[in-house]
Amino acid sequence: MAVLIKGPRRVGKTEIQKQLIWYLIKEKHVDPKKVLYLSFDDVQIQAEKPGDRERFVQDILNAWAQILGWDSYDEIDCTAYCFFDEVQAVNGWANLLKNRIERNPKIRVVLSGSAAHSIFDKALKILLGRVTSEKLTTFSFREYLAKNDIIKTELLDGIYKAQLTFEKELSITKLSESLQKILWGFNHEIFRKHLTGYLKDGGFPQMWKIDADNTIEKAHFIDENYVKKVTLEDLMLLQQIKKPELYERFLRHLFARPGQEYNQNKAAGELGTTVVTLSEGIKLLEQTDLLIFVEKFSHKAEPLKRKNLKIYPIDLMLNFAITKTTPNLADDNTKGLIAETLVAQAIYRLRGLSNMAYLKSDAVNKTGEIDFYIRSDTHDCPIEVKYQNSINTRDVAFLRDVIKEKGLPGGILITPQSWEIHQNVYNIPLWAFMLIS
Repeated sequence: MAVLIKGPRRVGKTEIQKQLIWYLIKEKHVDPKKVLYLSFDDVQIQAEKPGDRERFVQDILNAWAQILGWDSYDEIDCTAYCFFDEVQAVNGWANLLKNRIERNPKIRVVLSGSAAHSIFDKALKILLGRVTSEKLTTFSFREYLAKNDIIKTELLDGIYKAQLTFEKELSITKLSESLQKILWGFNHEIFRKHLTGYLKDGGFPQMWKIDADNTIEKAHFIDENYVKKVTLEDLMLLQQIKKPELYERFLRHLFARPGQEYNQNKAAGELGTTVVTLSEGIKLLEQTDLLIFVEKFSHKAEPLKRKNLKIYPIDLMLNFAITKTTPNLADDNTKGLIAETLVAQAIYRLRGLSNMAYLKSDAVNKTGEIDFYIRSDTHDCPIEVKYQNSINTRDVAFLRDVIKEKGLPGGILITPQSWEIHQNVYNIPLWAFMLIS
């Protein structure tokens, strides 16, 4: 099967393809002639008329085959590798690649693209059974630590095993025990210091080349590449958007309010548009892969209500681009929402979850809310974020009520540094929980 790497702009999809090519040539000793890299947005391909680009790509593939000693791509009779980048830039790319995959299974194909994912969803129907997709997002805190050689490989391996177990079973006990065993003896303050560095640098690799103290340059770069280009270019590819400037303002509105309960009527009034327009806008902006949508969970396991949403950016640098304020866990006014956003991002990266929602009581006599209620097959796990040093019984009362009501083995409480266990509530420090993805 071919592999499709999809995700938002500038998270490293092209770089990963080049790393795979390097690995094949340098580590597996594959003849470089047997490896083809082709970007569908190459100027020569784009110079062709839209209707001729598919044929032009086919001509390139056949020319490559002739270098290898065969008359056409379909006749290549050896294991070879094709890396196709920015595939959405050529209309009909799905049918083109479907035919190539079917006619020559000896060619290993890797695809990537940056456009809104509905384009890929439609294509995946054409490529059903022939392509498996992999989601790529920004660098996680764990990857940030690895990149900076802050945490050793053997520890990373142990944390990854703990992640796999948690994804499969959602066992809070195993997760807490594994993390404490692996991280025993580590200084909380060191990790919290690096977490501050992660918030300052962000998870977009290109941002690391910009002076960390030059906030204006960083904010401008993010604004240009992740707000304007997404709304003015990527969404235009859907051929459904008539007012890109409205969607740009809408995206800014959402980035500036991470974790706040989305009120469609209020947002429509503030943006000077209609509820119907925003309802369609939510569907389109979801396809940019720049936002994490957490819906309200129904106590009766009914279908989730699309109007009840909490929305988080996939990286807090997107919030920074709008507010021009560096995320700071020392700020009492914002640290709760920042911590909650970081937890949402960590959960979002986990595999195999069937649902991530927030749980809110509608009962008059029992008010309360659980920040995240996640599900994996038949396993449930409630996660509450309390980024404060002093936590009293009232802070966890609703969490305990939910655990008891649903007959769960326990729940997770995200704190600044506590590992304490009170009955069936397991405290896990924010920085430690962020290491699991």
